[in-house]
Amino acid sequence: MPEYVALDLETTGLDPARDRVIEIGAVAFTPDQVTSTLEQLVDPGRAVPDTVLRLTGIKQEDLRGAARPEDALRDLSDFLRGRQPVGHGARLDVEFLETAGLWDRSVQILDTLDIARILLPAAGSHSLPLLSSEMGFSQPRPHRALDDADATRQLLLRLREEALALDEGLKEAMLALVAPYTWPVALFFAEALTASNPNPEPAAAVRVESAGRGRSAERPPQDAAALAGLLGPEGPLADLLPGYEHRESQLQMLLAVAQIQARGGMLVVEAGTGTGKSLAYLVPSLARAVGHRERVIVSTNTHTLQEQLMGKDLPGLREWLPWDFKACLLKGRSNYISLRRWRRYLVEPCRDAEELRFKLKLLTWLHTTESGDRSELRLYGREEVWWTNVASDPLDCVGINCTKEDCYVHRARAEAETADLVVINHALLLADAEVGGGLLPEYDHLVIDEAHHLEEAATRGLRQEVDGPGVVALLERLSGGLLEDLRRQPHLGASGDAFAGAGPQAVAAAERVRELFRIADWWVAARLGEAERREESLRITPVLRDDEGWAQIRLAGENAVTALAALDASLRKGVGGVREWLGGEEPDRGSASWR
Repeated sequence: MPEYVALDLETTGLDPARDRVIEIGAVAFTPDQVTSTLEQLVDPGRAVPDTVLRLTGIKQEDLRGAARPEDALRDLSDFLRGRQPVGHGARLDVEFLETAGLWDRSVQILDTLDIARILLPAAGSHSLPLLSSEMGFSQPRPHRALDDADATRQLLLRLREEALALDEGLKEAMLALVAPYTWPVALFFAEALTASNPNPEPAAAVRVESAGRGRSAERPPQDAAALAGLLGPEGPLADLLPGYEHRESQLQMLLAVAQIQARGGMLVVEAGTGTGKSLAYLVPSLARAVGHRERVIVSTNTHTLQEQLMGKDLPGLREWLPWDFKACLLKGRSNYISLRRWRRYLVEPCRDAEELRFKLKLLTWLHTTESGDRSELRLYGREEVWWTNVASDPLDCVGINCTKEDCYVHRARAEAETADLVVINHALLLADAEVGGGLLPEYDHLVIDEAHHLEEAATRGLRQEVDGPGVVALLERLSGGLLEDLRRQPHLGASGDAFAGAGPQAVAAAERVRELFRIADWWVAARLGEAERREESLRITPVLRDDEGWAQIRLAGENAVTALAALDASLRKGVGGVREWLGGEEPDRGSASWR
């Protein structure tokens, strides 16, 4: 393991161009010992905000006559030379050094925040104070530069122990992943995963424990009044819940839900804040589901409510209801990782260290996850984009050939098939309705919570979007030489001639699409008021379809579709010729000629 130096700066604010450093701290170390330290107060030459003084405990008079900022930062730069810098969420520290012209841009900092997110995906927070507390190491003066730097040192060594204690199969996969790279995160894992391990158990880390009780054979009451009694002043909830408050409106809603589920029909309830509506529909729904084997679907609009139901309300009900039940969360396909897509993506070269960290994070998570649900990961920044490379995709799904053991979507749906109550969101409910069923298990009762958002969700989820400028840009790229370059590839011979007519067709199609969106933009703008125009959105109603201008849009749309269909036919013919030339094989998408 090389010699590291953990660093931290305390500053007057978060803008390196305007703010000043007031303290620097750094600790040079190896796995075995601290080799040297650096600690300096810095005179910023200005008053320090009271919030900073309170946070750090530094007094304004302590800074008068202290080191000048440029001298202190130069001392820190000298201290870093020849050592691997380490920080926790250290981008701001680096920016202060860069602004002073004292950071070697060829050097990359090793960030313990990134490593913690890789190795401890289940941590409630990856902040330095929380990890320090959870892992039980010393940080006597939080928000003082030297103490924060030393806490970063201790955290790196604890994370190294975590890496050492990983499963051997996972360690092998991580080593294979980092082997081609020399970024600091790659070198850290290459060293940590191959070091001798004196302790086979990981360091005290952050773990998520599941709680629950054994199954009860007791059957739920079928009388609505008896169910209401569970939430009444004499019921079990009043004894178990601190600060219990009897709510008559909650009992009335519970009775109404129980009665409608018993006799069938539809019920609309407007429940104000503080009604306790979740329990008012969950208790009778669970009683009906377990007592009559009638599955209940609960649809929500927001992830926040889903988390409340699955993380608080349903676990709480499992603790005090006199009968047991099975509830699960079912999401849309793109929320689950596809192991087939993941295996393909894993072997692709990483473009930068950030993408490598993302892959390491997924490797660790996949070793422990049971759901494959992306919500366990807490994705940041570009990770949202990379997730699309591994998310389950219906266009890349092998259907019945994908086994339940190898597919988290199948697992989630299989779990939903055996659940009494399934929590979903409005988008999935509407998608199931659009395709005529099959995305959700069969159900007997539907509860739509946050129903006032259903129309908005339908508009958002069921519409089809076409990016006019994007389509035109693609067509212009095709007509601008891409197809001609492909046609002239000597090894394609006559097969390449199939693309000959596609270039002019792309030009014609671009003009038709451009005309369609020019007419549509004008027509929509003319029918929007000043306020609505800012949203640039217009719902097409039957009345608007009778408008004389709509006929122009329809004609322009038909012309665009005709031109695009002709281009599509030519492209398909050309691709078919290439396949025939290749003997029925797919083109090698890695070859220069195909690109």
